[in-house]
Amino acid sequence: MSLAQTVLKENVIMHCRQLAVLLFIPVILIGTAAVDGAEGPVQPVFELFMKDVDVYQGEWDFYRSPKGELVLIHKGGLEGTAIASDDEGRTWRKWPEITTWPAVGITAIIRRGNDLFCHGPDAPDLRVYHSEDDGRTWNSGHPLMQWPKLVAIPNGPRQNHPNERFCGKALLWSTPGDRIVVNHEGHLVISIMWLLGGEGSGPELVGTLLSKDNGATWRCYE
Repeated sequence: MSLAQTVLKENVIMHCRQLAVLLFIPVILIGTAAVDGAEGPVQPVFELFMKDVDVYQGEWDFYRSPKGELVLIHKGGLEGTAIASDDEGRTWRKWPEITTWPAVGITAIIRRGNDLFCHGPDAPDLRVYHSEDDGRTWNSGHPLMQWPKLVAIPNGPRQNHPNERFCGKALLWSTPGDRIVVNHEGHLVISIMWLLGGEGSGPELVGTLLSKDNGATWRCYE
């Protein structure tokens, strides 16, 4: 074998060894990260915060804050409750910024740029609230529908209901899925279910409402 061939062979061997090392290092790093992630404790979220919130009596909704936090919201206002995570749900802490949100149980949240929209069951109707500054201030909310949500029904299923708001009344409509969606034109869309027979005793009709003025007025979505 000539000298040139020997040098070429040694160079090929050296480059192969370097390539093997480069390929092996990411494998080590990935494996180490996986082990570290597996060994890190995951907090039992609801157990830790059960004293603050009865999670079986209300809604919980996820929200991504302007800081990138993953926030789990139950109720807004000065006595509101929300918890936040800086590591995608591995650990949680209380989220004090919820105090500026509307003082209702938050059942749906959607973001459109710096605008936030949420709704919650604000007696005697359901209102859609709007914030133009990432949740620092909010309007007083607009009723989703002008029709009553509850109507008195003689001898109906709620004659002896313990809550005065529901006693002797039937539910006419609800929001299945509890979601607000922003369509491709930037308008708000919400699904509505009309309970034609009064809470399940008759046929149901599902439709969609559209708002082009940030939730102030709504119409059937065609």
